[in-house]
Amino acid sequence: MPPATLRRRPLPLFIASSKITSSVGADSISARRFPTNGHLLYTAGPGMPGPYSVVVCFPRCHFCQNPPPQGGFFYALIHFTARKNCGILNKLLNSQQHAALPHAHKGVTAMIRIVTDSAADLTAAELSLPGIFVVPLSVTFADGTTQLDDGTMTKDEFFVRLAEDSKLPRTSQPSPASFMQVYEDAAAAGDEVLVITIGQKLSGTYQCAHLAAADVGLQAHIVDSEAASQAEALLVREAVRLRDEEGLTAEEIAAVLEQFKKRVRIVAVVDSLKHLQKGGRLPAAVALVGGALGIKPVLALQDGAIKLVDKGRGRPGALVAMFKQLDALGGVDPRYGYTLLYSDNKQLIAPVHHYMHQNLQLTGGRVAQLGPTIGTHVGPGVVGVVFVAKE
Repeated sequence: MPPATLRRRPLPLFIASSKITSSVGADSISARRFPTNGHLLYTAGPGMPGPYSVVVCFPRCHFCQNPPPQGGFFYALIHFTARKNCGILNKLLNSQQHAALPHAHKGVTAMIRIVTDSAADLTAAELSLPGIFVVPLSVTFADGTTQLDDGTMTKDEFFVRLAEDSKLPRTSQPSPASFMQVYEDAAAAGDEVLVITIGQKLSGTYQCAHLAAADVGLQAHIVDSEAASQAEALLVREAVRLRDEEGLTAEEIAAVLEQFKKRVRIVAVVDSLKHLQKGGRLPAAVALVGGALGIKPVLALQDGAIKLVDKGRGRPGALVAMFKQLDALGGVDPRYGYTLLYSDNKQLIAPVHHYMHQNLQLTGGRVAQLGPTIGTHVGPGVVGVVFVAKE
């Protein structure tokens, strides 16, 4: 079994990124996870500077000191706290040159690939994390054109289109083939797979992930987040932490997430319930009650389903009702921070940020915009909070 920290004579590691070329000694690098075939994934030791992510290459294996069987170099990824330049790194690590260097060792553990769907609305920084794969859902507009929720249409562009079209777009789950491609690549590399999907009461994505795994014959560990957007992304971030910092297996991470997701909350004020009703995500009777003149609904995801939990007169009254729900839903665990959500108007989060910071004395909040998959069903004028409830 490889040692937790490498303490052999220093080897020159040539660091390649978009801006940096230098070399460091292997002794200063702490080995945390070992992807398949000896392609080592390292995280920075306490003495290493940051923040950036780099690819390193070296001419001999750290464990047996043998050169690669086909010449060239072994590649490894060192990722620091800020994890910059990962787009370049992922291309290098997924290149044919890297894949053509098989070199197996007993005790070398497979890399854990964390797969999610585009409903998680991952940020650019989260998308660039090593070992993260996203399967896109799609949106079909009134004119019949279909757009993958893969970032090619910006979120702002989507909400402009949503306001212009007279008919509500339709969202579609990924095809099993989309998952199969990710699974087949993982199986070929001998990697473990952890899948985190949008709640199955909101989409058929969870079932698609299972069907694809059965077709490929892969044992994927699939978690129904019972959530969407940044609530789903919160589970992805926790999975990354458990993989990179705790060193858990995919099966162990899935078990932790099944318990952790019970504490994840999302509560929001929406302008109208018509989008949810038209999309079939809310019963007509509930939409009628919550859509009275001058009333702004407050929604929450409970047991994987969207529920009308309160309402208020006008936006100020609805925000007060939403703030009360933060306590009613268990209170905010400050260890996990919180995320402020908005759909088309970022300015709407200002009073929510003020309340979180001044009234609850919470800092370190994130800000995220809803994407097309969820934005289709909640519409414009949304502001909300994602958080982890206290234990």
